[in-house]
Amino acid sequence: MLKLAGIKKDAQILGIWGNEIVRVLQAESAGDNALTVYIETPQRTIVVPF
Repeated sequence: MLKLAGIKKDAQILGIWGNEIVRVLQAESAGDNALTVYIETPQRTIVVPF
């Protein structure tokens, strides 16, 4: 399992958008145990916020 600290800009992550690899555009802290994550799907769709 990936730790929140490992979710950074340009990271590629599998499993948060179905079974597809997404690219993290931006990750903002939303508290000690939470992030607001902006992603781009393989179809180049930007998902805000995730």
